[in-house]
Amino acid sequence: MAEQFLTLMADLDEDARQRLSGWYASLAQAGFRGTQTQGLPYHISLGKFPLEHEEAVSPG
Repeated sequence: MAEQFLTLMADLDEDARQRLSGWYASLAQAGFRGTQTQGLPYHISLGKFPLEHEEAVSPG
């Protein structure tokens, strides 16, 4: 089973997502390989927390 954790992510606007998509395509065409997490848009990860800290890191 894959590691499970909580993460704080900053979403990007549509313009930034389009730019990153173009950069990613250019890098792939140049032979660079990477893996993107399926189902997640481009984002900036701001933090990572164990599951048992969910209540402490939840907004509200």
